Amino acid sequence: MKPLQLTFLAALAAFTLALTACGSGSDVPDGVVAVVDGTEITQKQLDELVEQAKNTYEAQGSEFPRVGTPEYQNVQKQYVAFLVQREAFEQEAEERDIEVTEKEIDKEVEKFIDSRFEGKVKEFEAALKAQGFTREALRETLRNSVLAQKLFDAVTTEIEVPPADVLAYYQQNQSQYST
Repeated sequence: MKPLQLTFLAALAAFTLALTACGSGSDVPDGVVAVVDGTEITQKQLDELVEQAKNTYEAQGSEFPRVGTPEYQNVQKQYVAFLVQREAFEQEAEERDIEVTEKEIDKEVEKFIDSRFEGKVKEFEAALKAQGFTREALRETLRNSVLAQKLFDAVTTEIEVPPADVLAYYQQNQSQYST
């Protein structure tokens, strides 16, 4: 994803969080970690993502943060933010009549296997299994990525940035573009 796209998506996520009730007060029922425009995000959804993360850590030989530690709480916060953003994107896509087809997801899966596993399906499937990740979970992740890109395209279609503005931004932020 391009830096401008990441910036846009991060800003959209922050905006989404500002409009969302997240775990504070009585607006969020028991067993729910957030509410996005009336849609509840459950503790179970959060627990499933945390469990996937734990499996990924273990598959990479890393220790997963212990429950109750600041690191564990940070993981939870990141996943709540992800779930909120995902739901906000779904709602915005519905309002804009944006859909992601199975064919588009299939294409992304193929690209993923080609780029990460040189097209070797057996290696890909072994890696999924080792990390406790299913093909369906990957498809959902890739679907979210395609949806985010389509939303980005939809909201930026008519935006034009003059070359002088691009140059000015670059000159003010040159330190971010050096190695």
